[in-house]
Parts: sequence; C-alpha cells; structure tokens
Amino acid sequence: MCWATRWAVATARPWPPSLAPWAAATLATKSPRKISKHLRTPWPYRPLGPVWHFAALALLLCASGCTTVLSESAKRAAESRNSSDFITDAQIGTSLFSALAQKDTALAMDVNIDVWEQRVLLTGTVADARTRNEVAQSVRADKRVLKVYDEIQIVSAEELARRRASVAKRDANKKEGLERFASDYWIETKITGQLLSTRDVSSVNLRWRSVRNTVYVLGRAQSADEHRKAMEAIRAVDGVAQLKSFVEIKKYP
Repeated sequence: MCWATRWAVATARPWPPSLAPWAAATLATKSPRKISKHLRTPWPYRPLGPVWHFAALALLLCASGCTTVLSESAKRAAESRNSSDFITDAQIGTSLFSALAQKDTALAMDVNIDVWEQRVLLTGTVADARTRNEVAQSVRADKRVLKVYDEIQIVSAEELARRRASVAKRDANKKEGLERFASDYWIETKITGQLLSTRDVSSVNLRWRSVRNTVYVLGRAQSADEHRKAMEAIRAVDGVAQLKSFVEIKKYP
C-alpha cells in the first residue's frame, strides 16, 4: 500500500458501510463507469462527503501507479471533466508512460504525454523519425484513445543530449556564449502564473508544454472567449515563439 493510500485510509475514518465492498471491486476491475456512478451517489455521512471522494480517487490512482495522487485529486475538484473521464485519462497516461519507460528509460524523459478526455498530446524531442513514429503508433494502438496529436520534434543527437541534461538539472535559465534564453521549464512556469492571474480563465482545464520555445496546449475551454483570453495570456509570456492549441471549446445543448 503506497503512502497516499495509507493517508487516505487514515484520514477518512469512520468508513461508510458502502465503501468497503466498492473499494475492493474498484481495485479489482478499475471500471470508470462503476466509479463514476458511485461518486455521484449521495454519501450517508454528508459532512465527510468530500473526504470520501478524495479517498476513493487516491485508492484508485495508487492502484494504477500514480505518484501525484494528492495534487491531482485537489485539481479534480475544480475541473470540468467528469469523474469517469478523469479516471480513464489517468489510467491512459500511466499505462502509456510505463510502456515508454519499459521500452527506453531515456525515451520516457524525452517525450511528454498529456491526456484530456481520452485525447492524447505527444510533445518532446527524439533523434529520428523512426522513433517518433513508433511512439505515436504505440499510443494509437490503445483502444481507449480517441485522438492523438503527434507534435514530437526531431532534433540532432547532440541537442537531444543537451536537453536531457537540462531536464535532469531543471535549470530555469541557460547561457550559451553571450545569448541568454528562456528554457522550456522557465516558460512553462511563467505560463502557470500568467494563466492563474488571467481573469475568467480556468487553468485547471488546460495542460501546456513548451518544447524549444513552441508551446502546445491541450484541454477544454468553457467558451470561445475563455479560449481567446488563455491564448493571449500565453503569447504574452517572454520566450514563447509559437503557440499551437489543441483546446476544444465546450458545446452546450
């Protein structure tokens, strides 16, 4: 049992009668439909409702190998995704990342995988087209994935080695000769602050990556106006040379 599961168990007592058999079934089947149905059921102990919801998500995600249960569960409270999509996306991301790591641990460092409502955004850098195609094909082979945005860039072996070193050190800035430029990590950090300070933009429904000063955004905006404001905020960040949006706008009945 991982630390997040132990925390959830310790802080969620006393257990409601309905949770024990459901938790066992969930960990055995990992069925998003069953999970979603249960999470929409009124809790017998209403004051502890949010705690039970949090504990249930922690139990499931730990079973899937997730290492960021607490932060992701906190974000979930404000996201527009339903519980079923949230859990399925987490499972897809975990399995795809595990497959990359098993194939090549360095490849797991080179390629970013972001998932939103079963749409997968692939970013990062590789040394050749063959590797890029293999990664994209392995993602498309997952029957749960509805759409794949393959935005992996091909770079020289020398640049790939430099990028790996930069990722490992997590340098915010880097100097080469007299030129000083913002790293991808620095750009992503600035985007986080920019979106949080932008009015009428819910950044929890967006995922962004910066690769060689090109920013890729995935998620869902609640309106065309929110999407426009978010893109304007990102373009205003120093160091962003190009912006590609894969954000879908919510459709209302």
